[in-house]
Amino acid sequence: DGNDGTYHGDESIDMITVSAVDGGLLQAGDMAEIEAKVWAYNDGDGDTADFYYTADVNSNPNWILIDSIKPLGGGIRALTVRYTLPASAVQAARVNFRWKGKQGGTSDGSGSCSGGNYDDADDLVFSVVTGG
Repeated sequence: DGNDGTYHGDESIDMITVSAVDGGLLQAGDMAEIEAKVWAYNDGDGDTADFYYTADVNSNPNWILIDSIKPLGGGIRALTVRYTLPASAVQAARVNFRWKGKQGGTSDGSGSCSGGNYDDADDLVFSVVTGG
């Protein structure tokens, strides 16, 4: 995470959860919701959370951008996105919470971690039911 940030003084990710939208088990092909509890700096105006998922948690995951969400104010905030779970038994979600900068940290927006001095990035690995 960023070299200059401090917990709850600058951008921080407190918690990531993944849940089934229908309230049941996480099932391949169903909708899931990723919630990130974040600490937004000041009024949150310069902050953005980039949400990603991968169906391959092994050696070189391919992180797929779901959406980028701005908090509506500073302090503790809950930000959510929804997506369809792919057919893979072990998956992961990533949240990159950044101050200004670009999604992915590169001029073309590729990558999944911006790497800014105040940014925070965290992953959560979870299991998905893939059979009927």
